[in-house]
Parts: sequence; structure tokens; C-alpha cells
Amino acid sequence: EATESKARRSGQTTYWLIVHALARALAPVLSFTCEEVWDFLPHLAGDPDSVFLADFPGEAEWGVWQNPALAATWDNLLAARDEVQKALEAVRVPKKQKQPGQIGSSQEAVVTVTAAGETLALLRSYESELAALFIVSGVVLVEGAPPEGQVVGVEAAPATAQKCPRCWNYWIDSASDDEVCLRCAEVLNPT
Repeated sequence: EATESKARRSGQTTYWLIVHALARALAPVLSFTCEEVWDFLPHLAGDPDSVFLADFPGEAEWGVWQNPALAATWDNLLAARDEVQKALEAVRVPKKQKQPGQIGSSQEAVVTVTAAGETLALLRSYESELAALFIVSGVVLVEGAPPEGQVVGVEAAPATAQKCPRCWNYWIDSASDDEVCLRCAEVLNPT
């Protein structure tokens, strides 16, 4: 992502929150390592100079982030992701044994996801993020009943586009002379 993009900054903030809490939680066990981590972390006003003077992370500080509706949404998205990962694993071939038309890494795949009802509506509302969530190069949503016992039906096929050397996704049109995919081009050359 671009240096100042909201997606990148929110990801960095999340990483910081996790490392800030982990350094405090692991300090009694990994004292020297956590003290070094603490020295490198950007600090909030009021943070002590030593991790050993900081409060142990507690549930109260994470309570403000709790959102049961969002948690339920992500439980459903992750259940669909599990089905996609199972389907990819079933067709994946070890790199040294891979033949043309086979899938080695998940990014070499385009998946067709079959869903119905609320699950389909949920997936459609997150359609632009599904490729990143499933770690594939493309997602096609189809309305229909998934196989019995599954949240969604999944068919995986090799991506037909060219691999972008920056993000490793197969997003460059085969007939194109572009060096990187459109997403990476926008990040590298913002207008």
C-alpha cells in the first residue's frame, strides 16, 4: 500500500498495539528481549522508560475494541476462508512437481465461490477484499447452494493473468505490456 494510505497506517497501528501488549506480557519471561523491544517501540505519553515499569496488559484496555456484531461477521468470513483453504490444499502441487495448469501457491489460483442467502450477501459486501482474505489472485462469486455440510462451495483454477513482480498476485492481463499490476502502479505512482 502507499506510505500514507489508511489501510497501511491502520495495519501498522494494529501491529503496534499487539507488540506493545506482548512486550509487557512477556517481560517476566523474556526480560532482556522485551526491554530491547520496548526501547525501539514508539511510546504513548505517560509510557515509562522501562517495560518493567509498565502495567501488565489487561482486558480493560482491549474492551473498547469489542464489537460482537463485527466479530460475528468475521467468524462467518473466516469460515468461508477455511473452505477456500481446504479446496486450495486439495489441488495444490509441490513446487518441484508442478506442471503447467496446476497450482503451487494459493496466489496462483482464482476461486469460484458458491454461496446462498446471508452468506452470499456477506461475501458480496466484502467482494473487493476477498482475494486478499483468501490469499488468491481472484474470486468469482456465484449464487447457488453449497455442498451439504459446507459454508460455501469452492472450485479452484489456475490464474490466467501474469504475475506482478511487486505483490506476486496474478493480476496483469496476459496481453498487457505493464510491468506491475494496476494496484501496484497506483501505489508506486500516486496522482
